[in-house]
Amino acid sequence: MLLRIRIINGRPIHRAMIKRVVRCMRQDLRGYFHQRKRPESVRLPNIYQDLEARRFLNWQSAAACCFSSEVIFVRRNPSRSTLLEEAGHALQFHQGIYNDIVGLGGNMLADVAMEYMIARVLQQNAKRWGLPSVERNETSARLRRFLSAARKHGGLSWDIRLKLRRSEKSIMRKLESWTGEFSKGG
Repeated sequence: MLLRIRIINGRPIHRAMIKRVVRCMRQDLRGYFHQRKRPESVRLPNIYQDLEARRFLNWQSAAACCFSSEVIFVRRNPSRSTLLEEAGHALQFHQGIYNDIVGLGGNMLADVAMEYMIARVLQQNAKRWGLPSVERNETSARLRRFLSAARKHGGLSWDIRLKLRRSEKSIMRKLESWTGEFSKGG
């Protein structure tokens, strides 16, 4: 299962933001993993931008791809919304939202629901996080596409919508804590 995005326009972010997100993800999730598993079995998240990542993203014609809460591929100089979206997908995997939705509606609907949820979070917080207007417009267009895709799959049932709504705030707060000052336009 791959969640991928196609953001072509947008301003590249600072390399420091990527490093900060990785560091904060690791610090935050390290405590959670150590409580649940033995420390030697812990695999912490990382963002890859190497040659293998670029080849895969070219093959998928995507700007970024989140495989799990542990592995994220991002192109060089990603836009702010790209990084926020992929970190959000990693959070969805980490919190078990993806698995819950697969249980309720299947893989195809879960993919659409995950993309829809993150697009909603980005759209609702775009101004607050200082996303450029190009990225805001693209996020709005993507949100409309995901709504129409969800309708093709029979729509999002009330239990899926409830699960997504409950999770949006926690994902938004976690993204803000991970990105810090960068998410506020800095």
